[in-house]
Amino acid sequence: MNRMDSSVSCRICKSFSGNDLIKSPCRCKGSMGYVHFSCLERWLNQACRDSCELCQYRFNAVQSRRYSLLRSWYIWISNSTHRTYLCYDLLIALILTALMLAIVFICLVGIGIFVSQEDKPSLKEPIVRGIIMFFLLILMSSYMTTLYLILQDHIKPWYNWWRSCISVKLIISPDLVQPCLQVQGPPATIQEIPSKEMLSLVQSDSCQSVCPVNPDKTFTDIIKPISEIKVA
Repeated sequence: MNRMDSSVSCRICKSFSGNDLIKSPCRCKGSMGYVHFSCLERWLNQACRDSCELCQYRFNAVQSRRYSLLRSWYIWISNSTHRTYLCYDLLIALILTALMLAIVFICLVGIGIFVSQEDKPSLKEPIVRGIIMFFLLILMSSYMTTLYLILQDHIKPWYNWWRSCISVKLIISPDLVQPCLQVQGPPATIQEIPSKEMLSLVQSDSCQSVCPVNPDKTFTDIIKPISEIKVA
C-alpha cells in the first residue's frame, strides 16, 4: 500500500483515494492544490459556475443548458408556491377579461340606444361617441398593462433561473492527473444525488432558491453534503 502526505487530499471531499485525483487546474496551491476531477466537476455543476471561487480562475469547460425550455417550465411550476401564484394570477386575468368584455359591450349598446333615441342629428352624438371611445381606450390600455405585468411577474424569474442552470463539462490536461496518489482498496465513491432532488430543491418560498445550489456557496458549504464517502 502506498502512503502519501496527509496534506495531499481532495480539497472538496478531503479523501486521499481515487484514480481521478488531479493537481488543481486553477491557481490554488498548498492544501488546496489537489482535487478529484469528479468532485470538482460536480461542485461546478451544483454551483452553476465555471470558475474557482477562491482565485477566480476560469476553468477550461464546456457549458450547456441543463434543461430544455419545456422541461424547465415543468420543473418551475412543480414548485407549489409558483404554481399557487400562477393559479391566482390566471384567475385574476380571467376576471379582468370578463369585466373588460362586459364594459365594452355595455358601452357599445349604450351608444346604440343613445343614437336611436335621437330624432335629429345633433352635436351630442359625436361628443358622446368620443367620450365613450376615449374611456374605452384608457380602459383597454390599463387592461393590457395589467396583463403584461402579470406575465412578466412569472416569465422573468423563470427565464433568469433557466439561464443560470447550466451543465459544466470540464476539459482537463492529462498532465494534471496524479495516478500515484492512491491507497489500496477501491476508490472513494460519492453518494449519488437522488434523481428527484431537483423537484425537492424548488420547493422553496423564493425564486432565487430554485437553482440547485447558490452560486455564492463556498467550498466549506459544499464539503459537508458531498463528503459522505465510503472507503474499503
